[in-house]
Amino acid sequence: MTDEQIKGAIRGFLKALVTGDSKQATSYLSPDVVWTEPNGVRKGASEIGTYIEKIKKAVQDYKVIENGIGIVVLGNTGIIEHNLSGITDGKKWEVPAMCIYEFKNDKMQNIRTFYDRLSQAKQAAGGLIAKTAVNSVVNAIEKQLR
Repeated sequence: MTDEQIKGAIRGFLKALVTGDSKQATSYLSPDVVWTEPNGVRKGASEIGTYIEKIKKAVQDYKVIENGIGIVVLGNTGIIEHNLSGITDGKKWEVPAMCIYEFKNDKMQNIRTFYDRLSQAKQAAGGLIAKTAVNSVVNAIEKQLR
């Protein structure tokens, strides 16, 4: 695949992901694709299609916004820096993310997604107890980083 084909496939997959079009999204995937992300590991295009349908139900106004380096292609691998945002249970959230897409035979074979789940939880936490719990974890981690 050319660099432009890889970039187009990544953008097409992400567009289908945010619109919840699991059929279109899985058209970019090899049948035995593996997607590893902070919420778990999904194996196979069918399982990923089901996961995309769950995301569509759980997240409103889902967006993927390229930023930073955008998409960089190295051989058969594309890396994208972007922000993910949406509304879940009435709470707006936004997190920076990086995804690595490895291609084999013109399809995505491996996907690895990285984002800060704690930041997302801090934004989404509702109620005094939930906010206190999440903030105490965030504060403890930040204290260790100083």
